[in-house]
Amino acid sequence: MQVDPLLSETQAWTVLPDKYISNVNAYDELLTPSGEVRTHWQAFLDNFSRINPQDQQFLAKKLNRLVYENGLAHDVFADPDGTSQPWQIDLIPVIISASEWQWLSKAIRQRARLYNTMLQDLYGPQNLMKSGQIPARMVFSDTSFLKPCMNLYQDHDPLYFFSIDIARNSDGSWRAIDCHSETPAGLGFAIANRIVHNKVLGEIFDTCKVEREASFFQGILSHLPEHIGVSDPNIAVLTHGSQHGDYFSHAYLARYLGYRLVEGSDLRVVGENIFLKTLLGLMPIDGIIRCIEGELSDPLELSPSGFLGPAHFVQASRKNPKLIANTLGSSIIENRGLSAHLPQLCQSLLGEDLLLHDAQRFWLGDQNMREMVLNETHDYIIRPIREGTGRPGVADTGQKLLSLPNDSLQSIFENIRLKGEGLIAEQVGEFASSPSWNANGFAPTPYGMRLFAVRQNDDYVLLPGGIAMTVNPETSVALNAPEGLARDVWVLTDKNKAHQSLLKPNINPKTIDRNNGYLPSRIADNLFWLGRYVERTEWTMRLMRSALIQTEEERGVQPDVDAIRKTLEILITKEGTSIQLPSEELGHNQINELIRILRSSNVGTFGLKGALERILYVSQLIRDRLSLEAWEALNSFKANPLWWQDAVPIRTDDSIDLLNEGIRTLAAFSGIVRENMTRNYGWRFLEIGRRLERALNHCEVLHMLFVDQPKSQNETSRLFFMLKLADSLITYRSRYRFAPDLSLVLDLLIIDENNPRGLCFQLSEMMKHINLLPQSADDAVRTEEQKIILELNTEARLLNMTDVVKIENSRRPSLAKALEHQIQNLPILSEVLSRRYFSLTDELPHRLHSKPQAV
Repeated sequence: MQVDPLLSETQAWTVLPDKYISNVNAYDELLTPSGEVRTHWQAFLDNFSRINPQDQQFLAKKLNRLVYENGLAHDVFADPDGTSQPWQIDLIPVIISASEWQWLSKAIRQRARLYNTMLQDLYGPQNLMKSGQIPARMVFSDTSFLKPCMNLYQDHDPLYFFSIDIARNSDGSWRAIDCHSETPAGLGFAIANRIVHNKVLGEIFDTCKVEREASFFQGILSHLPEHIGVSDPNIAVLTHGSQHGDYFSHAYLARYLGYRLVEGSDLRVVGENIFLKTLLGLMPIDGIIRCIEGELSDPLELSPSGFLGPAHFVQASRKNPKLIANTLGSSIIENRGLSAHLPQLCQSLLGEDLLLHDAQRFWLGDQNMREMVLNETHDYIIRPIREGTGRPGVADTGQKLLSLPNDSLQSIFENIRLKGEGLIAEQVGEFASSPSWNANGFAPTPYGMRLFAVRQNDDYVLLPGGIAMTVNPETSVALNAPEGLARDVWVLTDKNKAHQSLLKPNINPKTIDRNNGYLPSRIADNLFWLGRYVERTEWTMRLMRSALIQTEEERGVQPDVDAIRKTLEILITKEGTSIQLPSEELGHNQINELIRILRSSNVGTFGLKGALERILYVSQLIRDRLSLEAWEALNSFKANPLWWQDAVPIRTDDSIDLLNEGIRTLAAFSGIVRENMTRNYGWRFLEIGRRLERALNHCEVLHMLFVDQPKSQNETSRLFFMLKLADSLITYRSRYRFAPDLSLVLDLLIIDENNPRGLCFQLSEMMKHINLLPQSADDAVRTEEQKIILELNTEARLLNMTDVVKIENSRRPSLAKALEHQIQNLPILSEVLSRRYFSLTDELPHRLHSKPQAV
């Protein structure tokens, strides 16, 4: 052991207090049975002991602050108030010696080759089932066996990504807990863990000569195109979406490798090829890293409820079996019932002895095994045949028969007899312990570990590292970690390698790409609707606030209760919901009742609560497109429970204060977006959505207030109400030193293009953005949306106020015609934009080039 000569041996080993006592019944990674430090841990302890306890505590806090800031804690990345599992990283890694890693690498590569060969047989000649080496009933009763995928794998390797959960027995040997062949299960978490952990203990990492992981991912970038058979492929990572527990892992993996992150709704199969729906049209996709369940990936040929992938996904895979990694149906080898057959299968298929054995398991679809388990219930745990999740730490703990009361035990027995094909019985195993850091130093903590492999050439290559998770050996036989405590895995090496990182590529002018036309249509669609919902919510808040203020007499002007009531009813009745409206005889109380209705859940997305819910929902779908400040601004609505209560605050002032707070929050979000968001197509769609919603709301209220001639004494009241609602009262008073006049107010709110709350301002801004969209025309042959916005803008700008304010038969027909034309055509404009850019209903892929964008 080498220590700093300036330190005494006592000072150097204060990191290991006397209370670090390993479990005598379990293997300890740090100490030998005689209490000596294992050789491959000595360099780490030597360096870590030089850090005083206060600095250790600082580093631990810094580490988990980085976890939060980088989004590994998935509750931050998706729903701050959700119940998703937390994620923490222990300061102390699990360290594996070079010699032991050599054996593990050999054993896991053998496993991967075995499973790859099994998949080729199960979806091909099926000799293993015909010969009885694998029970046919076990395969055909498993829903992950996809019969439409038969004969897809004969000419290539179906298993590209492979991961395995392992644990160490008390004698130091390893056993397999679970394997993962459906997706690159947790690989993104492994990258993020290493990067974050290395920022805190980077110097110790280098001193200990730890194998770096970048070469593993460089190998993916080099060999995946060969696997697909395309020299310069467009590759996408297919994920469930931002609400799934593994989304962070998928997003981080895609970002690290430089691939596109897509969802099933982003893809479309045309003929036998897959395309990504983008603003430029359909872009061909050459390869897909599948992070979704195979059985839910095609609603036509697989499960009809499976919309995680595009329709005809299986047909595209038939045309090009190398398109998808891992291939559809690969999760059949995750079946835990196969454990007992693996030694024989390894001899039969590879001609080798199985190196890494599974925990002892009994498939309950076999009558003999089922009766044995039912008669001997001493220490069995009943579990499903497959885990069904890729996220490390969330494995099902199963049901321990010994701990169940008699009535529950009888229920379990009945379930085993009826549904035994989908269950296994497993004996409780052991978990080794490894040091975990706390404020008092080190403490032995049981753990399980996940390792990763990828296909390269004719073999598999292991990621030199992985994820270790703290487990409870009393309740778990798998990688179950309720506390979400993860550890990096360090593999030691004697080789000196140059540091590589895919996060810092060599940039030269030839690789710089500012073209944003390949923005997925789904993202543009969500940004468009986020803009609409934000504006709708702000408008609803302004309308409620103006109604509350206007019902109080101001400067002797009697409020027009009838006008305020009708304005509020526009939102309440907009979705066609049958809501009992309060009696008009209630007067001011009627206004309060209408505001209470707007705050309830019954009004839908045009009510306050419904609009806020849609904002939060859509913002979750595009979480990775919003800055932290913008995200926090929108999610601040969740922090105040008053927004989610149906009851209106008793005091009017309290209601007004709450609405003022909400308007300021939305204004802050709009300001952040305006100042910080890149002027790409996504930003333009967000702006189009805001402007369209504001113009539509504006026209509806103007139509309601001023088309029909009110009583003369109420005209001034309505003008004041509209100016306050449109936040234009100060502008009007700065120009005209007398009471509001209808023609002047309409000029300010409709024609004046310098008023950011005016109609023409909204139309002009929309026209500017629409003309810069990727499929817009810059010649005389305009697109449909360009024609619509040009007509609406031109008509509004050419309005003659003298004609607009004229009254015929107690009505202003010119004003009605102009506003009704806007009200009818603005929704049509929204539909046209959706068809062209979001739905992509054209049958053939587009071949368009983006024109330069004005910034």
